[in-house]
Amino acid sequence: LFLCKEGEVTLSIDETEYHVTKNSILVYFSYSTLHIINHSPNLRGIVIGANLEIIQPMLYNISNFNALFVIKQTPLQTISDEQYKAISQYISLLKDIAYKEKCCTEDTTCKPINKTIIEIAQKQAELLSYSLMLEVLQCYASIVPDNMPFSRKDEVLQKFVSMLYRNYRTEHEVTYYAEQQFRATRYFSTIVKERSGTI
Repeated sequence: LFLCKEGEVTLSIDETEYHVTKNSILVYFSYSTLHIINHSPNLRGIVIGANLEIIQPMLYNISNFNALFVIKQTPLQTISDEQYKAISQYISLLKDIAYKEKCCTEDTTCKPINKTIIEIAQKQAELLSYSLMLEVLQCYASIVPDNMPFSRKDEVLQKFVSMLYRNYRTEHEVTYYAEQQFRATRYFSTIVKERSGTI
């Protein structure tokens, strides 16, 4: 996630060009190719990276999982002042909690209470991350009609991502995931590459 606070930047994601300005957010996935073309000297923003293992369990609580596929298609959104403020506040709180956890971890006196403080801070960070993610998804909600039709290929990718999260520790072969959807391995791989944007 990139939240633009000031200035502007032109970049490309998987060869599609985007112009990011103040009060806009850009969400891109780790398997995407991002290239910065140019930016203004006063560019300022916040970049947040997240591990798929942390985010995926949160996503299962969201009924409109298809929003992620819309974000892949339309990664750049201009947001309202209220949305900008909310996202900024969540980020600020997450920074404060990370600092608190770091201070407790580095405390040489090693008081027993520090373990409790760290556990609480970790739970706070988890809940705030979830709230931040929901706030970001709200920014994309206006372009996701409730009954937005998705192709069968989109459904294949969606099911694959869900299965991958549940089984990646034990199932490493593409054949397994293809068979679960009654698809030929080669065709299944082609669909996943096409719909996810990977090469």
